[in-house]
Amino acid sequence: MRIVVDTNVIVSAIDDPDSVPGRVLGAGITGHVLLCAPEAVRDELRRVLRRVLGFSAAQTERTVSGLPVDWIEEGVYREELPHARRLLRDPTDAPVLACGRALGCDIVSGDHDLQVVRLAGIRVWTPSEFARGD
Repeated sequence: MRIVVDTNVIVSAIDDPDSVPGRVLGAGITGHVLLCAPEAVRDELRRVLRRVLGFSAAQTERTVSGLPVDWIEEGVYREELPHARRLLRDPTDAPVLACGRALGCDIVSGDHDLQVVRLAGIRVWTPSEFARGD
């Protein structure tokens, strides 16, 4: 199974590997699930690791490069961005939704703005729902 993960899931997993988001990331590490995310998530992740978690530039790059995440280029989901922006209150969430639509993958996110979106064929799971297999 391939899923799109949002920044909040990755940051929470890094901050607390024993958390529910940590189990989602762990499933990617063990190969039980294939994790992917738009490049915009990688860019946001770098900012958050430095600003919020106090990582150095070197720690940030080691951490990001060591993640079991397939970073998806914007060209793959660009056509889906306008539709995603129309569906979301916060347009900064559009790359995650557009990536999920373009790849036909479910999304795992702790972001309520994404969780309320209903699209045919794509489910937005909370980390807890995904970890439980709801």
